[in-house]
Amino acid sequence: MMRERKRIHSALAKPSMMKPMSVPSWLNNKIGLRPKRSDNRPRIGVPMNCMDGYAACRMPMMSGFAPKRAAKSGISGMMMDKPIKSTNTIAMMGRMRLKSNLSEGVAASEVVITLKSFGAMIAQKKISCRIKSLNRKDRKGKELKKPGALGVLSGSENKKSRYMLVYETLKRAFDSLRLQDKPVIAHASLKSFGQIDGGAQSLLRAVLDSVGALMMPTFTYKTMITPSVGPPNNGITYGAEMDLNSQAEAFTPSMPCDKLMGIVPETLRNLPHAKRTSHPIQSFAGIRAEKLLATQTIQNHLAPIAALAEADGWVLLLGVDHTVNTSIHYAEKLAGRKQFLRWALIPNRIVECPGFPGDSVGFNAIASELVNDTRAIQIGNTVVQAVSLRVLFVKVIRILKENPLALLCERDDCERCNAVRESVLG
Repeated sequence: MMRERKRIHSALAKPSMMKPMSVPSWLNNKIGLRPKRSDNRPRIGVPMNCMDGYAACRMPMMSGFAPKRAAKSGISGMMMDKPIKSTNTIAMMGRMRLKSNLSEGVAASEVVITLKSFGAMIAQKKISCRIKSLNRKDRKGKELKKPGALGVLSGSENKKSRYMLVYETLKRAFDSLRLQDKPVIAHASLKSFGQIDGGAQSLLRAVLDSVGALMMPTFTYKTMITPSVGPPNNGITYGAEMDLNSQAEAFTPSMPCDKLMGIVPETLRNLPHAKRTSHPIQSFAGIRAEKLLATQTIQNHLAPIAALAEADGWVLLLGVDHTVNTSIHYAEKLAGRKQFLRWALIPNRIVECPGFPGDSVGFNAIASELVNDTRAIQIGNTVVQAVSLRVLFVKVIRILKENPLALLCERDDCERCNAVRESVLG
C-alpha cells in the first residue's frame, strides 16, 4: 500500500536581505563569494563563514588601534600579521626586517616595534634596536657571538654575513694561550684571518699585549749572490743564476723583508720601537727582545732562537703551519744535520754566510708528534698554534736520531734535500 503524500508543507524560506554586521562596506558587492585561502585568513578554532573571515582579516586596520607602521601589504590591502603568531615570533620577524635594512645601509636610528593583534590588544612589546651606520667608510658593526668563531658582524652588500675581527677579540683569544710572560717567535699569515679592523697593526698590537716579547724573521733573499764555483755538495748549482747577480741589492737595516715573509713581519719592522739585526740574508726584528737579537752573528744567524729557547720561549704560528717554522732549522742543527754556505751582498763587498739551513717543505710531518704539546685556538677563519721551543727541539732531535732522513721534502729537484740524503747515505 502506498503511503499518502504529506499535505502539510512549510513555507519557502525567504531570502535574507540583511547584510551581516561584520561585513565592511568595501565588501558590499562581494557577498557570497568564497575568499581565497591564504596565510592572512585567521585560524582560531571557531567556525566562521566567508564574511567573518574577510572581516577578521581587515579588522586590525579598521578598528583604529593598529598602528600604521605595524600594518603590511596583503592580498586585499593593508593588514596585520596573522593573529596566531606569538609575540616572540613577531618580535623575531621585526629583527629580521631590521637586519635586511642593515644590509641595505640604513643610517643610525632607534626603532620601536609595537605588537597588537586584532579584536583586542593581546600584547605590547617594545624593542629598541641601535643600528650602526653601515656606509662604505664604517663597516665595524656590533659584536657577534658565534660558536667556534670569534668575530664581529660587519654586513655585506650581497646580504651574506661576513666577520671582521677587532683588537678586543684578538686580545681575548691570545690571552687564552697563557703566554703573557713568555717571549715568542711568531710566523703569521694576515690573509688567513680574513678581515681585521686595523689590519696587521691591530694583529701585532694584540700579540704584543699578550706576550712578554715578540720576534719575527725578516729575511732578505734578494741580497744573495751565486758564485761560479764553490764547495761541493752545497745544495746549489754554481753559475746557474749568474744573470740574477746583477739584480742583487746590498743589505741595509732599512731594506724591506722579502715578500714571501708576508706583510706582518714588515709591519713589525716599521713599528717605532722595533729593533732589527744586521744579518744580510736572515735577519730578525722584534720588540722587547733586544737581548735576544743581540746574540746573532753572521756565523750563527740562528743564535736568537737559541737564546729564546733558554728563556723558555715559544713559537707562535698565526694561521700558518710548521713549513714556515724557522725554529725547526735550529733543532736540525742541534741534531747534526748538514748545513750550507751562501753568499750575500753588503755595501762595497760580498760576505760568506755559513750555516744556511735546508728546505722546510717537509716540516709539517712534525705536527702529529706535537698534538699533545700544542695550544691551539680558532680565531675567525684560522687556527693559531703555540708550541714550547724546548719541547719542539726535543721532539725534532729524537725524530732525526731515529731517522736521519725525516722531515725532508719529496721533490726530486730539491738540491738541499738531495744533498742531505747524500751526506747521510754516502
